[in-house]
Amino acid sequence: MPGLLLRTAAVSARISPSHVLKARRMFAQPVVPPVPEHRNRLPYDLEREIIEFAAHCFPGFAPTLALVSRRAQAWVEAIIYHTIVLDFPLLTTILFLRTVDARPAGFFSKRVKNLCITTMVPYSHAQRVLAVCTNLDSLTCWTDGILPFLTVRENPPVAHSLQRLSIKLGEMQGRTGGYGQPYRDSSFLRSLFKLPVFQRLTHLDVVHPPAGVTAEDWTSILSLPALTHLSLGDLGIAQHHTLLPALVPILDESPTLEVLVLISSQHLFRLSLKALDVRDPRLVVLSQFHEGSSVKEYWESVRRGERDFWTLPEDLVKIRRKEGTYDPIWA
Repeated sequence: MPGLLLRTAAVSARISPSHVLKARRMFAQPVVPPVPEHRNRLPYDLEREIIEFAAHCFPGFAPTLALVSRRAQAWVEAIIYHTIVLDFPLLTTILFLRTVDARPAGFFSKRVKNLCITTMVPYSHAQRVLAVCTNLDSLTCWTDGILPFLTVRENPPVAHSLQRLSIKLGEMQGRTGGYGQPYRDSSFLRSLFKLPVFQRLTHLDVVHPPAGVTAEDWTSILSLPALTHLSLGDLGIAQHHTLLPALVPILDESPTLEVLVLISSQHLFRLSLKALDVRDPRLVVLSQFHEGSSVKEYWESVRRGERDFWTLPEDLVKIRRKEGTYDPIWA
């Protein structure tokens, strides 16, 4: 006991009053809790902008970005699935169909807004994809026989939202169409354009238009209430000569029409068109749908959300209006 007292006295002798004051102040201060992890994050809007920018610039890296967090996954998936292009090789379509089977249908309805299905995709695959992508803004579908799937029902799944459509029509001529009514050559287009799927369209690209249609039937396109962009192709003089006298009425009687594109690589058709001397800056004639690029480059551009089919015609119309030129033949 005497030894303990001696050691305590020795320690006390080495502690100055200033040390005691500092100790009291330190213990008198409140304890500051550690900063929560979420407080170290970037602001929500800035974080989202960075993630989305990276996903757009480096699409191959987008799946990795989706692993950063749950909310990053939601942002990136909206970009990955916004535009779906199903083309050659067929493996791309098969892998996408596996994703369709693994996800609930509502996943694609919410995210896929621009769907492109080329002639390389068989009908059964196209039908499965369209069955889950029911809230589209834009649809390109060149699969043979798909038109009845979009028109046989009074309220097809995409009719309430679709604004842009590119589809084959010639193959349907003479077959059973919407509502089980047979299409006759003389009334094919007039019957078709009354269907719900066409009523909200602003952009319509008719691939392989039906042959034997009268000039009066061609002008039935004017019945589409929201149409601003129209394209017709691939055109030939033997099959589509009746279109030529309908061009001027279509342009004159549709003040809301901003662009009219004709696609034809046939020399005789282009000569016949030029002989009409249609002096309207809205008329654009192209030789192929992917004008100015290869097919592969075209679809890659569409997939990345960059230039699409309507970009070049719109640019040409703007230039013509500015310069006051009218020559419709671009290439």
